[in-house]
Amino acid sequence: MDPRALPRRLADLPDAEIAALRAAFVRAGFDERSLASCEAIAPRQLDAVRVPAVLHELSTRGDDGSRLLAVFAYGGEVATADLTAALGAEAFAVLVRVGALVVDGARTRAALRVLPYRGVWIASDEFHDDDPVMGPGMTTDELANSLSFAGVTSLVDVGCGAGSLALVAKASGVAEVVGTDIDPRAIDYARFNGRLNRLECEWWVGDLGAPVAGRRFDAVVSQPAYVAQPEDLEGSTFLHGGARGDELAVRLLGQLDALLNPRGRAWVLFDTPDPGARQIADRVNAGLGTGRFDLCLVVTPGNSAADQSIGYASLRDGGLGRVYAETYAAYRRHFARLGVERVRHVLVHARGTTGRAAGFVVEPAGLAGFSGALLERLLDAVAWSGATDEELLAAAVRPNEAARLVHEQSLSASGDVRLWVRFERGAGVDQELSDTAALLVTCLRDHRPLRAAIAAWAEEVELDGAEAQAQVLMFVRQGLRSGLLVVG
Repeated sequence: MDPRALPRRLADLPDAEIAALRAAFVRAGFDERSLASCEAIAPRQLDAVRVPAVLHELSTRGDDGSRLLAVFAYGGEVATADLTAALGAEAFAVLVRVGALVVDGARTRAALRVLPYRGVWIASDEFHDDDPVMGPGMTTDELANSLSFAGVTSLVDVGCGAGSLALVAKASGVAEVVGTDIDPRAIDYARFNGRLNRLECEWWVGDLGAPVAGRRFDAVVSQPAYVAQPEDLEGSTFLHGGARGDELAVRLLGQLDALLNPRGRAWVLFDTPDPGARQIADRVNAGLGTGRFDLCLVVTPGNSAADQSIGYASLRDGGLGRVYAETYAAYRRHFARLGVERVRHVLVHARGTTGRAAGFVVEPAGLAGFSGALLERLLDAVAWSGATDEELLAAAVRPNEAARLVHEQSLSASGDVRLWVRFERGAGVDQELSDTAALLVTCLRDHRPLRAAIAAWAEEVELDGAEAQAQVLMFVRQGLRSGLLVVG
């Protein structure tokens, strides 16, 4: 039985057989809570190190959910009789018939991967060298955390893979959801996953946004392939985005103008070899090729060239043998030719503007704190930074709700005092403030609109009203562009 045809066989299963499989997952408690307990075992280790520890732990539990996790999430083998009992005879027989389960006497393993993810189940390939279709991973989660579906009635997931983000959007209430992918096997998996979760989406095969040319959406989400491809390694559709790695993402940015409604929003996550925020912003703006978007770039450090080479080489050879060593060397040579010691991890959030397009770049340590709601407030803020003085004076400018004013005092003999704005959950870049700036931030917290905050601050620092207004307006515009201040 051809393993490459597995997703098509799954997608074409009768409704009753898919319903039996869904019921088995529910009955066994095959869900995110049970998966999370396993992911906490030896976190951030290579799978070759971590997975055996997880499988050992699962083997000690003896419940049906643990058996399904061992087989479908971690590539383990389970006693055939135990797995039959966990799935039920009907679902077990269906999966054996289509080749999704491989029975070897008293033991059975899976020929695919299934993960509980944000309220849905996502089936995908187990990893292999033959250009697999991948399910949700760490970067999928980063992108999912940044999404906001408020006001979104239509969405396209470009390069949808097995359909993870499209199905999360549909499960969150988005009425019209479309997924596109250049790999027909990915679309077959997405079709199956939609049916497994009883979520109706459109699925189309084609390059980036080409399958939906002429249609417009409220939202575009995408995590295109973005790994730099060494010239002496065969490329993978799911992994490589070009010689630099970011070519595919930049090409997608050029399609956003045609894909989005006038006030539509886009989230695109990728890596780039560009070393600095200015170069990244220039490349993104050149890719967009239009001035109709307000733009937020969240740029984080990303991985070193060595760490990237280790990670991608281990994907090709989980046993860390000869192929691993050769692949690692190929990546290291390629990064050296690019002059790259560390890539940058970039989240582009774009929104159709109602006026003159505005943009800003923020460089936090990571993406964890940048929720969809926060990104929307930041885009609102940067749009306000271009408002007239009179508009700003009448606005309710306030500190970002994730910001905290922190007083630090040295324990040395000098007893130096420093004031900082720090951001909870990594939702911003920490900033040192002068005493007068810290006082202004508290006035912005306590007084509305901005005109009233200026009057309160001017009285505290004994400044002439006109001079105070000029200083505060400059501070506010900078604060709106840096994420320190929002308008609400």
